[in-house]
Amino acid sequence: MRENLTSSSDGEGLETGRCARRRRASPLPGNSVFKEWKSYANLHQFDTANAHIAEGLIWAGLCAAVLKRFLAHAAQRVGKGTAMSTRRVAMCAHHILHDVVTALLDGFGLLGPLRRGLTYLLENARRANVQRDRRTGRLRAGLTTVPAVK
Repeated sequence: MRENLTSSSDGEGLETGRCARRRRASPLPGNSVFKEWKSYANLHQFDTANAHIAEGLIWAGLCAAVLKRFLAHAAQRVGKGTAMSTRRVAMCAHHILHDVVTALLDGFGLLGPLRRGLTYLLENARRANVQRDRRTGRLRAGLTTVPAVK
């Protein structure tokens, strides 16, 4: 049996069956976030008869997507507002996660791998055309990070 991960106007979730029906894409913002997570986590189809395995893979993929989004925002804050591409961070994150997770499991030495990782992301995952994005893209709103009041 094949499990298809879908996002549609009828809802989003897991369809079980021999093949999934084609549905019209919904303009709802929640669905676009769901599609982004599916893409970043590489969740397209599972060949499994166990819905629990598929659900576990979905949750693991969503956790990985949230972690990668956090790394993008952390690099942006460390880089004093350098515009980061969340897509590029998602593609580069596996290069730094091993050292960070190893330090977490050891219980010490996290600061060094985290600094090196964020530096790596700042060098390799910046937005390609910031000026264009400020005119027509994601940065058009003009939002900037502000320091928290202590």
